[in-house]
Amino acid sequence: MSRVELLDGNTFDAKQTWTQSPALRGSTYSISDEVIAQREYKHDPAQLELLQFGAKEWRNIGAQPEKGCLGKIAFVSDDCLAYACKGFRLVSIDGKVVMNDRFLRSERIGAESKFAVARDTGSAALSLEDAKDNWDTGGRLNAIHIAVYSLSLKKRVTTLNVRPLPKEDFDFALSPDGSKLAVLNDRNLSLYSVPTGD
Repeated sequence: MSRVELLDGNTFDAKQTWTQSPALRGSTYSISDEVIAQREYKHDPAQLELLQFGAKEWRNIGAQPEKGCLGKIAFVSDDCLAYACKGFRLVSIDGKVVMNDRFLRSERIGAESKFAVARDTGSAALSLEDAKDNWDTGGRLNAIHIAVYSLSLKKRVTTLNVRPLPKEDFDFALSPDGSKLAVLNDRNLSLYSVPTGD
């Protein structure tokens, strides 16, 4: 069970509080200013669902027929979320697929894949793995790529290869204007310019 609180952004007082069962876990959910989105696995194929804050019933916004991957989800605006499985999709909260970009054959979502979003400018970055064993049975990780997308242009604008492979710490973030990508690779922090994609 998860306990969820909606806080006022100015006073930090709780506006709403409720318990969510089953508990929200891992990176299969994302929260906007008004709703929670999740990828649920009760159905086959898995579904994307939305829940208004404090409501009891989840609303199905469409099937995600891709199988065989973990799937990651992140809101990129209050009315649109990014979903990654075997490709990168933008899905509106009414279930319309706004963008669909297939990953390269060597790219996949891994257990440690991460999202970064610059909501002000409509940019998103996603880490992808290149592993020798595509069935995730202990195969060797060959590479990590960070794919950066322009959501307004509806395309990938750059791919960064992370070298050397991180041993312990790895994370990244987009600047608020989407023009820079900061990458933490163990003890090294690097800053990269992001092409506009024009």
